[in-house]
Amino acid sequence: MVIDPRRQTSDAQPPRVLLEEVMVNRHSQGLEPPAASGAAPDTPPFALTIAPGLRELDLHYTALNFTAPENVRFRFRLDPLDRTWVEAGTRRVAYYQGIPPGHYVFRVMACNADGIWSEPVTSLTVTVRPFLWQTRWFSGSAGLAALGLLAGTAHGLARRRYKRRLAQAETRNAIERERLRISQDMHDDVGGILTRVSMLSDLGQSQADPASAPQQFERIGNQVRAAVAALDEIVWATNPRDDNLPRFAEYVGRFADECFEDSAIRCWQEIPTDLPKLPLRADVRHNVFLAVKEALHNVLKHSGATEVWLRLEIPGATVSLEIEDHGRGFPETMPPGGHGLDNMRSRLAECAGTAELASTPGQGVKIRFVFPVLQDQ
Repeated sequence: MVIDPRRQTSDAQPPRVLLEEVMVNRHSQGLEPPAASGAAPDTPPFALTIAPGLRELDLHYTALNFTAPENVRFRFRLDPLDRTWVEAGTRRVAYYQGIPPGHYVFRVMACNADGIWSEPVTSLTVTVRPFLWQTRWFSGSAGLAALGLLAGTAHGLARRRYKRRLAQAETRNAIERERLRISQDMHDDVGGILTRVSMLSDLGQSQADPASAPQQFERIGNQVRAAVAALDEIVWATNPRDDNLPRFAEYVGRFADECFEDSAIRCWQEIPTDLPKLPLRADVRHNVFLAVKEALHNVLKHSGATEVWLRLEIPGATVSLEIEDHGRGFPETMPPGGHGLDNMRSRLAECAGTAELASTPGQGVKIRFVFPVLQDQ
């Protein structure tokens, strides 16, 4: 055999590129044929749809060249993931990991030993399906939900701050009202009593008859005891430890006993001993107590009864306090609001309660105070 180097020709035919195998997550995949027969010339011959959860994509390709197949070099790209051609050298596999959901086109080209490159061949279209949370509408919905949650949180915080300021303002107003009430009680009750004590003392000093001194001292003692009782009432009304139903019932019961202690009227009490410790605000306790006090004084002064009943019940979310006597009752000609009835109704109205009165001449009086109580606090 004789070889003439001058007559030797180069390999001018570029290699033909073929796609051998596609592996998804290390599992071989079957490739789909073109969707339509009348596709454009650049339409890839195969298509691949990948379910959500793609981790690895291996694209195996080769080139037909019988002159020097071991010297064939390749370059590839996966549009739009790769911005430029990837120089693979003689490697015949393209490796991809963690490809995001979307549509891709894989192209590959080969070069023979003489440096002649083939035209870029569109070998495969790849569609990576997203998880539900990776879809655009889900992201949009999540964004809207996040905005709504943020707006709701901001609104809730603003509303909470408003409620806190309102509660602080109400607390300040309540404190101011309580201070005003205490000062009025001190002036009206204790101040008036001490003024009478001073007047009785001056009167006793001006009298020359020693025989009248015991009477003056007795009157002074009565006024002092009344002042002590008034102070005790003020302290009870302002003591936070008494802001509950059992302590209120105990105080009202004790006051009723002391009210009729030196009279001919016998006081019967029907108050449960196992009252729940429901909270009562100081202003509610004070207003209801003053109404009860006025009703008991009416029985003592005007009823002519020999017995009186004090009953306390808890029907639902309210407290019912009833005072009943079998005395002479109110006359039919009594003006509306007489015997302090308007004051009682006004005091109950201040704590969202009611004062109900029933009376028949000659058969006694029944007055019922109903006011709400907080079940939870």
